[in-house]
Amino acid sequence: MAKRKIAKKSGVIKMSMAFKKAVAAAAMSKLMEGIHNEESAARSVITQVGDLIFPTKKIKDAAEALIKFRHGVRSEEGGKGKIVSLARFHYFHCLLLINSHRLGPKQSADLLLKTVLTGVRKSGK
Repeated sequence: MAKRKIAKKSGVIKMSMAFKKAVAAAAMSKLMEGIHNEESAARSVITQVGDLIFPTKKIKDAAEALIKFRHGVRSEEGGKGKIVSLARFHYFHCLLLINSHRLGPKQSADLLLKTVLTGVRKSGK
């Protein structure tokens, strides 16, 4: 029986763009449970994650892209396909997990975004 080669673990989990966007959309949803409206929640999230998710020089454009993405993930008509289904799974799973901690909207959003930012810093990307 032939031995399989096992890749060395680098200790870094690479996050897909679908996951990053889903986490950002979940953070936006949590902020909207507090005092933020849709636009201010999107701007707050984009300001924290910078160009990691929606690379553009304009915060307004990135915020609009996040709003559009969130609407697509939350709606039945938001699209079908592997990437949308994966993002939808991540979005709702993030909300389910973060809601189990019973944190406030701001703390929940910060924890979600920290997940994305910590993963990026560790991987050096």
